[in-house]
This record gives sequence, structure tokens and C-alpha cells, in this order.
Amino acid sequence: MKAISLNRLREQSRQKVSKAFMLSFCLSLALSVACLACNVSMSASPDLPVANIRSGLRYETIQSAIDANETLNGDTLTVDEGIYYEHVNVTKSLIIVGENCSTTIVDSGGYYRGFIISANNVTLTGFTVQNARWAIYVNSNGNHVCGNRVRYSDVGIYLESTNQSLIASNLAEDMNLYGECIYLRNAEGNIIQQNTLKNSTYGVSLASSQRNLLKENTITNCYYTFYLGSSSNNTFYHNNIFNSTFDVETYYSRNMWNSSYPAGGNYWSHYAGTDQYRGALQNIVGSDGVGDTAYNITADNMDAYPLIAPINVFDAGTWNQNSYTIAIISNSTISGFSFNPAEGPFLHFNLTAQNQSAGFCRVAIPKNLMWTENGWNVTVDANQAKYSAIIDETYTFLYFTYASNARVIEIRGTSVIPEFPSVLLIFMVLTAIAFYAAKHVRKKSLLRECWLNRGIQRVICE
Repeated sequence: MKAISLNRLREQSRQKVSKAFMLSFCLSLALSVACLACNVSMSASPDLPVANIRSGLRYETIQSAIDANETLNGDTLTVDEGIYYEHVNVTKSLIIVGENCSTTIVDSGGYYRGFIISANNVTLTGFTVQNARWAIYVNSNGNHVCGNRVRYSDVGIYLESTNQSLIASNLAEDMNLYGECIYLRNAEGNIIQQNTLKNSTYGVSLASSQRNLLKENTITNCYYTFYLGSSSNNTFYHNNIFNSTFDVETYYSRNMWNSSYPAGGNYWSHYAGTDQYRGALQNIVGSDGVGDTAYNITADNMDAYPLIAPINVFDAGTWNQNSYTIAIISNSTISGFSFNPAEGPFLHFNLTAQNQSAGFCRVAIPKNLMWTENGWNVTVDANQAKYSAIIDETYTFLYFTYASNARVIEIRGTSVIPEFPSVLLIFMVLTAIAFYAAKHVRKKSLLRECWLNRGIQRVICE
């Protein structure tokens, strides 16, 4: 009897252990399934708007995507359209891409900062940032901020103690009272290029900032276009300045306000000079798109070669890792610019007269992009046009005039830069397709891509 009872006790004990083990196993399995479901939800749920391209994980907010342990330096985050009420601190070297700069909005609720870029080598593109004290604040080095819109803030883009960064193709408009579109403080060696700034108290302000390059920006309806304090050895050229109350206000600052001749300086809507002469000394009869007299800013600052009309800079492509642009100065509105080496050694664009009796153009063509051995063929509405040419080490400058009703301009050379060989092009396309297929990344490519060789946004946010 005792043996039977002992066996029963052992059997009951085994059953209890078995039940306990099964319960423990089930709990562990449930937790594993829950964790897996959580990961699957993050990686596959279409409701989560922020994606890490490399890991495939998705997140509810921009900040949570940045802070995630799975997000590493060098990753790319894409952000869907929508309004994000966040104060985003970028603490890793990331590429952060909004789906559409007009509809991917970071709203700071009227205070603090929209984006703080505290890590080096960050690319930020494709966002509207609004209702902030400082919409985009950068205090690190080697960053690209391109193709964004900032508005309704005290400062649009603020660079403090920032070096070697590129601020390009952004739209800054309608800042708060006494607001600044772009502000540099203790900043050195940065490039501010092809931005559109308007309807604010200050266009660009510099404080204790040296050796920065500001070019190809358009600044309209600002009380002060440039406001500089204790900032010297900066270079400004090929900017368009319209309808400012004060073009430049400067204290304890001496800067360069033009490039060399014939590239020239800036277009100032207040400049009242004429263009009847050409040459580095402007003492040779004939127009060249450059004013005959300097534009005096202060006793220590002047634009030696002010442009006689606004300048437009067009992307002409990238070959052999060199990016090319074509710059056109004209008193007419330019549209429909087209240049495709596959079609031949020519370019064309359209003109719309602006209440003038006659028009003029000066076109700067890179010598390594398109050239001629026996003269250029310049036509205006298919009619031959007379032109004058000035050549420096890098560019050929063609100047010509036309009647105010001109429509189509074509400039034809004899040679053009070669394209990639077709076999190489096919190989590059197939490689790109294979890469994305291997990653199983959804088709949500970087709609606002920084041109990383130069950091310039191909499409300006409007």
C-alpha cells in the first residue's frame, strides 16, 4: 500500500511539474509572439509614417525613429506626408527625407525649435517647418539642409558655431516680426546657395562669421537684405535682390561683393547704372550684362561688377563627377530651359518680355560642357542673331539682344560633353534595381533628393 501511495505521489508531482512547464512555455511563447507582432507592426504597418530604409522598421514619430537603437549613423529615414507636432533633435548622422516639402510639415506650436541638428553630416530635405522660435537650428558640421520650406518663425534657418555645411534651395518666407530668414552666428566655411528668401525683416544676418559663400540666392521684400556685424571675408555674388528697404547694413565688417570679371557680382533692384561698356575696367565700347559703374554699399564694401538684370542658374547635368550649370542674365522672364547632350550640342529656352522695348541675354556656358571650333549659332525665333563673346578660363559668355516680342532662343555649338556609355548606363540601372529588390523596400523613394555631390536640391520647394 505504501508503495502504491508513493507512486501516486510521484505521478502527481510529475503532472504538476509538467503543468508548470507547459504554463511557463505558453507564457514564453505568448511573450515571443507579442514581441514578434510588435516588430511586425513596426516594420509592416502602413499606419506608421516614418520608415528606416535599411532596417525596414517603421515608427510613429520622427524622434522615435531617430532614437531607436536600430537606427544607425548613415541610415536614411523617410517621412510620409502629414503634420508632425514635434521638436526633433537629430543626434545621429542621418539622411531625413520628407515625402513632399509642401505637405510634410513639422509644427512646433509657436515655441522652441522644429529641428535641432546636433550631429555632424546630417542631410535634411523635403519638409515645411513652421511656428517655431528657430525652425531649423544647426550647431554641428558638414550638414546639408536643402529643399525645405521654413515660415512663421523667429528664425528660419539658424547656423551657430557651424562649419562646412551647405544650405541650398530652401524657401524661407513670412518670418515673425523682426524675424530672420537665415542667421549665421560664429559660422565659418559654409555655402548658402540658391535659396529663396522673402517677406521678412531680415533676409540673411551674419554675426561674427567668416569665410562663408553666399551665391545664387533670391531675396525679395525684406527690410534688410543683408545685415552683418563683426563678419568679414565672406563672399557674395550672383544673388538677386528685389525691393528691399536697405540692401546692406554692416558694422565692423569688410566683405567681397562680387566674383571676378566677367562673371560679375549681384543684381540689385536699386542699382541705377547703365551698360554701355565692357571689359574688366568697363572702358571698352559694348554691353556685357554688367553695370558700367560700381554699386557702393559702404566705404569699405562695394560690388565692383553689379549685374544689370536678374540672373538665373540652371542645372545642366553631372558628368565624370563634375556638376555643370548654365547662368543666364536677362531683362526678360526665362522659362522652358532645355539642354540634353544626347540631342546634340545645343540648348534652348523661352523668353517673355517685361514691358521693355528691347531685350538682352548673357549666357554663360561651361567650356568643358559645350564648345565650338568655328563660331556659335545663336537664333532668336529661328532668326540669326549677332552676338559678342567673352571667354575666361572656365566659361564662354555670349551676349546678344533681341526684339521685345522674342519667344525662343537657341544656342548651338559644334561639340558637347559625352554621355555615359550605354552599356555602363544599363549596368547602373540593373544594379540599382537589384539593390532595392534585395532590400525589400517599399516603393517610397526619396522624392526630395539632395544632390549629394554638391548638396543642391534639384527641385526647389514652392
